[in-house]
Amino acid sequence: MTIFQFYQLSQLCRRRLIWLMVVSWLAFVGVTNAQPQPVSFVSGTVRYTASDANATWQGDAPIASLDWDINLDHLPAVMLEVRSNPADFNSGNLIRDTNARRSVFNVRRHPEIIFVGERFVATSTRLQDGNTLTGNVSGPLTMHGIRCEVNLPVTLTRNGTELEVGSEFSVLLTDYEMTRPSFLGVTVDDEVQLTVTMVGVLEP
Repeated sequence: MTIFQFYQLSQLCRRRLIWLMVVSWLAFVGVTNAQPQPVSFVSGTVRYTASDANATWQGDAPIASLDWDINLDHLPAVMLEVRSNPADFNSGNLIRDTNARRSVFNVRRHPEIIFVGERFVATSTRLQDGNTLTGNVSGPLTMHGIRCEVNLPVTLTRNGTELEVGSEFSVLLTDYEMTRPSFLGVTVDDEVQLTVTMVGVLEP
């Protein structure tokens, strides 16, 4: 190879390198400049499923508030805050619910359950209309005044401007320093299943 040929090859490699750098920079700018889109809260429910040696029961509470911003072209940059009031849980048994509010949740001192989603990792970083993604959202869950880092499985579905979120996971009452109620020597199991559903609409 002559010096001239070597020089031409070097220039070609240099131009290709510059082109790759430009393309990468434009892609980076496109992602970082994309603005999160607010989501208006429509409806949502938190359901717990608890059990002891003799029975299994459920209680429902509406989601009190949802603060949610999402970038459908860059899903990891999620900003999510969900609040629910444990005093709203209704299992259909007044005595059980009253006892749960007082001795389990202690709603006078700890009136809210709060989850803050800080990062969403899914099968894709984009969500197109008509599609459903599965993944995990991570962040702190605060309950009974105790904050624990959690990584929750979620499904996220988009239908036009409507977004639907679903999650099923379990918590241990002892992780949140919550009293496990007992009746006639039978104690509620430490592990409680939680099911969360939420519906929101993308704001213009």
